[in-house]
Amino acid sequence: MASDDSEQNPYTRPGFVAAAIVVALVVVLAAVLSYRAVAEPDDPDPTTAPTSSDPTATAAPTESPSAQGGESVCGLEPVELDGTLTAAPDTEWELVGTTAAPSVEDHGPGEVEEDGFRYCFAQTPTGALLAAANVAAMGSDPGLSPKVAEHLFAEGVGRDVALSETPTGNAGGGVRVQIAGFRLLDYSGESATVDIAMRGSNGAIAGQVFDLVWEDGDWKVQLAPDGQLPTDVVVLPDLAGYLLWAGA
Repeated sequence: MASDDSEQNPYTRPGFVAAAIVVALVVVLAAVLSYRAVAEPDDPDPTTAPTSSDPTATAAPTESPSAQGGESVCGLEPVELDGTLTAAPDTEWELVGTTAAPSVEDHGPGEVEEDGFRYCFAQTPTGALLAAANVAAMGSDPGLSPKVAEHLFAEGVGRDVALSETPTGNAGGGVRVQIAGFRLLDYSGESATVDIAMRGSNGAIAGQVFDLVWEDGDWKVQLAPDGQLPTDVVVLPDLAGYLLWAGA
């Protein structure tokens, strides 16, 4: 249970902690909630991380995009309507804000703007993984938060709430995080569930699950009606069960 001081201090509540770290929309939760957990590794009651999907499954590529969501917004050609990942992809990493963001040839990001905003990910298991990881990485750059909310959150009430929020607080926390591993929990051509593990500069590890939907030719993060991610961040004792994947 949180202390009385924590309960009374608004800057210890989820939204304010998040905003203080990214100085941006409180619901850029991809990095926001992960940062909160890494900064608070002594949470007395962390929830249990979800169970991974069957690691023996293999990806099944097809040549035709799904009927819903359209073809890739930037023309990426690979399309896989089911499958999983049993190993980390061959990845290049580039610093965005303070976090290394991944890219994989032919799977995304297909577009990287001058300010570092990254979008367009293939309709593949690898593309879904990259979408979640890039949203997390972009959360460390406050200037990208409005673009992330506008272009990489799925249509719905949650996105509307995200867009209505205003930046709150100042940058702080002192903890920087880097992607450390992943689990692809579920995948179809229309949706995906990706668990990203992040390691803080203080050594703490946190996991955040991202629900994605294929929408308007790209992977978008699905938010709950309150504008936050549907699942809570969890503090992890180690990276057991995750595929190791890191650029820094």
